[in-house]
Amino acid sequence: MAKLTEAQRRQLNEKQLTYVVWAGTPKGLRHPDTEEELCTVIGVGRTTLWRWKQDPRVLDAVRYVTLQHAGDPDKVGKILDMVFNKAVLEGDLKAADLWLKAVGVNSMAARENTILDALEEDDFANYSDEELARLRDEALAGAAEDERIAAAKQALKDRGIEPTVVE
Repeated sequence: MAKLTEAQRRQLNEKQLTYVVWAGTPKGLRHPDTEEELCTVIGVGRTTLWRWKQDPRVLDAVRYVTLQHAGDPDKVGKILDMVFNKAVLEGDLKAADLWLKAVGVNSMAARENTILDALEEDDFANYSDEELARLRDEALAGAAEDERIAAAKQALKDRGIEPTVVE
C-alpha cells in the first residue's frame, strides 16, 4: 500500500465532506433531518460521526460552511460580540458556552487533561444511569467553573485590573 503524503492525510474524504456540508447547513434546511439518518445515508456508524466531530479539520470545515451560510462576516462578529458581552457583563453561562463553542475554544479537540480524557478509555458498560449522570454533571461543572474563571479574569484585564491568584 502506498504511503500517504502529509497533504493527503489532511484532506477530508467524500463522506466527511458530506457531513461538513450537512452540519454547516442551518437545521431547518438540512436533509436528512437527523444525524442518525445522515449516518444511514452516507454509510457510517454513529461512532465514526462522533470521531469526525472531534477532528479539528472537520470542525474548521464546518465553521467555514456555517459562515458561508451566515453571510456578511461583520454581522457574525457583531453577534459574537453581543453574546460575549452578555456572558461577561451578566454572567450568563449559556451565553459563555455559546460564545466559546462559536469561536472553537469549547470543543473536545481543544481540551486536554480533563476528566473527559480519563473517561474516554472506559466503555461505561458497568455504570448505572445515575453514575453516568453524576460523571456528566461533574465534567460539566468543572468546565463551567474554568470558563467562569477565565471570563472573570478577562473582564478584569479589560478594565485595567490585573487579576491576582489567592491560594
